[in-house]
Amino acid sequence: MRRKVLFIILGLVIVLIIHNYFEDRRADLRDEISAIQKRLLKAEAKIDLPQLKSSPEVTPIEGTTTGALSRLQAILTEDAKASGIKILSLRPAPVIKYSYHEGVTLYIEAKGSVEEVSDFLERIKSIKKAVFISKLNLMRASTEDPEELRITMEITGLRRL
Repeated sequence: MRRKVLFIILGLVIVLIIHNYFEDRRADLRDEISAIQKRLLKAEAKIDLPQLKSSPEVTPIEGTTTGALSRLQAILTEDAKASGIKILSLRPAPVIKYSYHEGVTLYIEAKGSVEEVSDFLERIKSIKKAVFISKLNLMRASTEDPEELRITMEITGLRRL
């Protein structure tokens, strides 16, 4: 009888220790997330929202499908270099055909500080070609440097058929 009570008490102590460990980890993660959200809000505050409206000056990307992909890649590489982010990977996606246009898409993985990523997104927004961000994913690059973000994007440019 004593052994059963001892095993039950020991089991409850182990469960309590494990619960406290995970609860502490969740609290740490919540603190980190709130800090990153505050930095993102500061970066978003720098973007001038009235300029986000579409402009009649936007034109499709010229050239063949391959030429449009290389132009889009050159534009994004130049903007990334100017904003200071480091491109980790850049690869094309299948072309999407529409009635009068086709969409050429690039997947981009890059990393940089919040300010650099914000500047890069601002530069993409100001491109005078028909370039759109289809998907955007921001995450912390590593636990060692909480200021560095990893960005995964899918950017589509339209070209006239």
